[in-house]
Amino acid sequence: MRPKFGTHEYCGRTCAEEAKRKAGGGGLLGSLTSSFWSGGAGDDDGTGRSSSQYPGRSTGSDKHANRRFQERWDDPILALPEITAIFQINVAKKYMNRFKDAVNAAERLGGSTTKSAFYGGQCICDLGVPQFGTDELCTWGSCSICIVIRKCFDFLEFKLPHHTGDLGNGIYANLNPAKANRFTVQKANYEIRAMILCSIIHLNDLVQGDKNKHSAFIEDTGRVFCANKDVILPRQLILYKDPKPKAGLQPSRAGPGYPFLR
Repeated sequence: MRPKFGTHEYCGRTCAEEAKRKAGGGGLLGSLTSSFWSGGAGDDDGTGRSSSQYPGRSTGSDKHANRRFQERWDDPILALPEITAIFQINVAKKYMNRFKDAVNAAERLGGSTTKSAFYGGQCICDLGVPQFGTDELCTWGSCSICIVIRKCFDFLEFKLPHHTGDLGNGIYANLNPAKANRFTVQKANYEIRAMILCSIIHLNDLVQGDKNKHSAFIEDTGRVFCANKDVILPRQLILYKDPKPKAGLQPSRAGPGYPFLR
């Protein structure tokens, strides 16, 4: 739907395109480094598959993201999807220092472990589509993935300061990429989805009263809650084909209430 007067960056693709044009494109070239497009050497990456089955020249961080995605994908209905690309996120220095300060604060409370968690959000632009410049971030106010990559959770889509869920206001992620997948959307004309592999800080011994500030909280189900954005940092962007149901099964039509409830 297009408004009668002017344009609005949240209305839909038509207005978002116009807002992007007026802003002069808005792509942050170089903010992502592609290292996973086609033609691998065929070496085993530790997941039981050879790298020739995936696009591109792999690096250590790519293999880490690929392995975590495959090992942790657990869904009763949806089969493990194929990864199409992995991008390393070059985090701005101020956000990297913020995360390091949070690690140091956690160490003073008895030590912490840095873990990997998956963040799912809608990606409505052409990021990850080879025909349209795969490594260019958009400036649309409703594109969750590009906003998180740019702002490292300072704010979210629609300029939300946080998400809302039963654990409170904060950032919600998951150890299981299949559960993070529920909060993603398929691109309009391509069977591609996107999610972000993040680093989270988890206190070895949670200190009562300090866990919300210095540590991510991890439920037994694998859901991750970060009341403080300082304890989560985006690391890799993972692009993958739209997951298909396992043989004889159908996906649920019920949605999770995205993007406001987590």
